[in-house]
Amino acid sequence: WTTDVISDTQIEYGLTTAYGSSTALNGTLSTGHSQTVTGLQANQLYHYKVKSRDVSGDMATSGDRTFITAMGATTPGTSTDSGNSNTMNATRFTTGSGGKLASLSAYVGAVDASAANRSFQLAIYTANGTAPGTLVANTATGTLTANAWNTLPIVATLAPATNYFIAYNSNGSNSTVNNLRFTNGGTSGWSTNGQTFGNWPANFGPVTAQSVTFSLYASFIGDSTPPS
Repeated sequence: WTTDVISDTQIEYGLTTAYGSSTALNGTLSTGHSQTVTGLQANQLYHYKVKSRDVSGDMATSGDRTFITAMGATTPGTSTDSGNSNTMNATRFTTGSGGKLASLSAYVGAVDASAANRSFQLAIYTANGTAPGTLVANTATGTLTANAWNTLPIVATLAPATNYFIAYNSNGSNSTVNNLRFTNGGTSGWSTNGQTFGNWPANFGPVTAQSVTFSLYASFIGDSTPPS
């Protein structure tokens, strides 16, 4: 946020409009302000307001704003899977507040040498216990970048306190490319019968379970009005 005179920088935040937490005061005087808020819960609706005090001691405080934190594995795993092309790989995650999705993201290792075989898509499925159930929504096609987060927009609304699977598919030419990073532990699986890239079935179908967490996460739409 910006101020018309040089001021300090601080944010109050919390799960309600009572806030309850605040960032450390940054006493450096400036007209341009930003701070990073850490230690937040996954997929929760947070309220926040920003504060700046000028050299005369006058305090300016914004109105209440909101944002929703991500759901999923936002830190990439250190292991890399294999055979993630022309099959669906999915991990189960649980919403907190739920909300309107903005995008889905996947972290992959090495990508195909051919640009034509670096395509990927992502999708959301309901959870039928420990297996993916029915398709909620899927993304369009994107192009993978190696050893990086790859993000695509999606339109869907997720219910609060509900299990969902985030799923990934790619069109790599062999089993050693376009593969997801992962960590051990978690509820995941892949489509036992494979799945041709570019077609997401209405029902996930037979799944082979895997006790890992793929590097997949969902981002949500929060308050689009910046603080002022």
